[in-house]
Amino acid sequence: DSQTRRGHPCWYKLDKVQKIAINDAFTVEMLVFKLLKRHFGQEKYYLQLLDLFLETTFQTECGQLLDTLCMNLTLEDFSVERWTLIVKYKTAFYSFYASVALAMIVFGIEDREAYDAAREVLMVMGIYFQAQDDYLDCYGTPEQIGKIGTDIQDKKC
Repeated sequence: DSQTRRGHPCWYKLDKVQKIAINDAFTVEMLVFKLLKRHFGQEKYYLQLLDLFLETTFQTECGQLLDTLCMNLTLEDFSVERWTLIVKYKTAFYSFYASVALAMIVFGIEDREAYDAAREVLMVMGIYFQAQDDYLDCYGTPEQIGKIGTDIQDKKC
């Protein structure tokens, strides 16, 4: 399990937090939807934004589940295909596609092919980003990456 993030102890590692961190995560997620409604609830595209946030949350949670399930696997079970599936859902959708799709929605783009084209290239970018991140997790120093890399020990790459 990760010990640090951006040079600081992980939130769940703090004595005053520990398992409360899961509750904090649910609270932050709910606040995203409250803010979305407060600031965009009257917009004609609100339901599209809501749908994108819900879909992205679901995809990210599926990616996290795929990642967590790796703790029950052996080295022989790992493959590039498994890793790609994990990072596509755990990282690429929310880090790359969602922000571009949000802008497309706000600007009134309705062409489904435009969303598909954006998704195609942004998924590749997200997977490439995660490959770099995993490499740095393994070979970078805590000073370089702002955390103590534990992905291999945690069976995350």
